Amino acid sequence: ISCLTIRGNGSVQAKGGILGGNCGGGGGGRISINYNPAAQAAVSPKPPVVVSTVGGIQNCARPGIMGTLYFSDSSILAPVLPHTGELIIPGFTSWAQDSLTVSNGILLFPTGMVITVTNALTIQSSGSLVLTNAPSLNVGGNLLLTNTASLHIHSPPTNGATPYGCWLSVAGTIVVASNGYLYTYSQYTNGGSVRITASNVTVAPGGQISADAAGYMSGLSTHVHGFGPGYGYMGANSGGGAGYGGVGGRGNHGDSYPGTTYGSAVLPLDPGSGGGDYRSYVYFSDGRGGGLLWLEVTNRVLVHGILSANGRTPSGYQGAGSGGGIYIDCAWLGNTTTGVIRADGGNGGGESGGGGGGRIAIVNWLTNAFDGLITVAGGIGQGGGPIYNGSNGTIYTSYRAGFPVALQR
Repeated sequence: ISCLTIRGNGSVQAKGGILGGNCGGGGGGRISINYNPAAQAAVSPKPPVVVSTVGGIQNCARPGIMGTLYFSDSSILAPVLPHTGELIIPGFTSWAQDSLTVSNGILLFPTGMVITVTNALTIQSSGSLVLTNAPSLNVGGNLLLTNTASLHIHSPPTNGATPYGCWLSVAGTIVVASNGYLYTYSQYTNGGSVRITASNVTVAPGGQISADAAGYMSGLSTHVHGFGPGYGYMGANSGGGAGYGGVGGRGNHGDSYPGTTYGSAVLPLDPGSGGGDYRSYVYFSDGRGGGLLWLEVTNRVLVHGILSANGRTPSGYQGAGSGGGIYIDCAWLGNTTTGVIRADGGNGGGESGGGGGGRIAIVNWLTNAFDGLITVAGGIGQGGGPIYNGSNGTIYTSYRAGFPVALQR
């Protein structure tokens, strides 16, 4: 579409097809809207037109990937975003809004994007916001994820000057409501991860903050062992499980060595490692390690739902990923008995070793009223004996004064 301005309240669509059964969905198409930036900026209010290149997802065994959305500039973007697609805007590297709502759409922002929201950021009604290689997301108010909404943050590599690659800074409260999801992904070969700071964090029953299978990746044809300090080794016909807080399990063949432990039980700021892979291609579900959940919270962390950094169970003859890291620095931790904090190793693929458990540290608290489940279990191997299982990881807690009260292995 080439025009002076775009207006109206209809829709522009290039969606992927759906068939159902065991078939894959069609990928989304491409939409380009070339308007005059100065003329479009003068349009008030901003048009509520919906633009979508969603992939085919309904009743499909594998969903199609969304397509691309090209706009001349950012003047078409309203404080409420209903669009779906990979956003392409020339020179669009940062964006500031007074408030922002993502609703009924899935938007992948350009890589390296910096977004600043002065007040509240709300993602709702099956909306999804995806940031890749983003150095920061700054929210001056509250961050709310509700009604099957999700926020996905993929960290860029760490540059060595800071131990994190991306900083999610929320001045108010992070609320992950029932069926809301916050996903953080570590850089899969470098380990750069997302640091989260907030005044309070609440995860409702059915809500989840997850770094499952979001750590170092498993082996490839060009890098046959897994990635990360505790990588599993490729064997002749199987893979060793990765280690982190616990040692990985060995594979069923003599050269399928397991990964070792690494990092700190007190300050677990590393993601989990990838399992060994002897195949020459990547499975749909490979043995990737669990990522890192790094939470620095001034006041309360309330966990009625799930905080998770599990390693992945692969679908082929691969070693499993180790559990990742969970680091919680807060004044008050609490929940009902439904709360779960976990960093378990994945189970091994065919004839391969299980992943070692991850590391969890809960530090600097004045009140610890957490009554739920905390687990860093090693994954089960497929070799037929205990040496094929990953060993358990570590759990550490300490008062704000720094006196350790529990170190469990």
